[in-house]
Amino acid sequence: EWWHKDVEVIESQANSLGVPPSLSDAHTINGKPGPLFPCSEK
Repeated sequence: EWWHKDVEVIESQANSLGVPPSLSDAHTINGKPGPLFPCSEK
């Protein structure tokens, strides 16, 4: 998973609020960014 924010901050906020972390902006495949959302057909 890949976020536009600092991963440590996302995890810390989720733990302090008692909620799951925010959804990722994209996924990684073997460490490389996969499809970005929203993706286009071009």
